Amino acid sequence: MNGRVRVGLCAIVALAAWFAPRGERDSVLDRRDGCYLEDAAPARRVAGIRCELVREREAVRLRIAISAEAEDVEAMPGLEGVRGANTRTMEELARLLHGDALRVATRAGVSAHEMPGTFAVTRHGSLPARRIRADGSLDLAAHTDFEGPIEVTCKSAPLPPGEHDTYVVADGLPRLRVATAIAGRAGRIVAIESLGEPRSFARHP
Repeated sequence: MNGRVRVGLCAIVALAAWFAPRGERDSVLDRRDGCYLEDAAPARRVAGIRCELVREREAVRLRIAISAEAEDVEAMPGLEGVRGANTRTMEELARLLHGDALRVATRAGVSAHEMPGTFAVTRHGSLPARRIRADGSLDLAAHTDFEGPIEVTCKSAPLPPGEHDTYVVADGLPRLRVATAIAGRAGRIVAIESLGEPRSFARHP
């Protein structure tokens, strides 16, 4: 079985577990969108971020969708790039998933204790791309000749009352922080923050 088929089957199994029928519909307490900014200057918007704070039965959880295709996403430089889609982001998501290098963790207040979350591939396929036809004309409706994870959705552990920071961790480093506050049966998303690589961390080629 090749890697593409294996990833596809894993995605189907994960989605089946995630979206199994529930006794009651989830209620959305708060919703907030943003963009993930690359760790560079100037920083480009390389992924769309969609956050929802939801109540699943009696548990409150945070869902974070990270997408290589969204309205404000900037394309990779070059002729093939199409605004709204970033092929490098899709490739990076595929690498992280294949290497088991992606995880989700929540910290409550100033506590160092981490509550692990889960994630699943919620969109898989190809991305829009420009192509030059054999006659030299430009095909504006083409797609990449490879497929991959377009969107990954992370889900936090159940959030108790109080303030929390949920991190998406890639290659052992926190890359995205979403701050939330829960009070009674209400809750809100306080902030979405892209995190750069710590200066003290020396990455080897």
